[in-house]
Amino acid sequence: MKNKILAIAQKLFPGYEKDIDGLVPYLEYKKYKAGDLLVSEGESLDYVGFVLKGVLRKYFQNHSRDGQTLYFSFEGSIVAEMQTLLHNRPAIYSIQAVEDVELIVLRSQHIDSLCDKFPFLQQLSLRQLEKAYTHELEKLVISAASTAENRYRQMLVQEPDIIMRVPGHYIASYLGIRPESLSRIRRNVAG
Repeated sequence: MKNKILAIAQKLFPGYEKDIDGLVPYLEYKKYKAGDLLVSEGESLDYVGFVLKGVLRKYFQNHSRDGQTLYFSFEGSIVAEMQTLLHNRPAIYSIQAVEDVELIVLRSQHIDSLCDKFPFLQQLSLRQLEKAYTHELEKLVISAASTAENRYRQMLVQEPDIIMRVPGHYIASYLGIRPESLSRIRRNVAG
């Protein structure tokens, strides 16, 4: 397993080969099946993961069966529960595997010391946080200023992976509409 993690780490962090040997002992490989929960609201997630394969969704429970989907994470993104990571508080949302998922994870207890030892980890984390923040801000503005059909059309262009890989009921949840409304919108868009 160590060789597999080493090979993956070398792909994730090109140019930092000399640092990777010191980082590998802290990395773990995890797999989840579609439908598995990484964390539920009110629990704690004790690691930061890098998505190697699969799709995850962050959501909170509301009146609907599937909850309100906030965000999807695909290959190449970092997944974490920020309330736990930054403030040592229970999760305010759940994280679920939409497809079978493979992660490389780093336990929260090691993050500060490893970021001091390996500055590229801080740079990578900052880029991922900036990306997530920008995405959430754009989604908030678009949701407030656009119809569900326009949001779906925009998703077709800007986030085609969601359309191709995520079940319709989760897409509806992400758009803040019922699955029946999504079916109608898809018919309208298809013409």
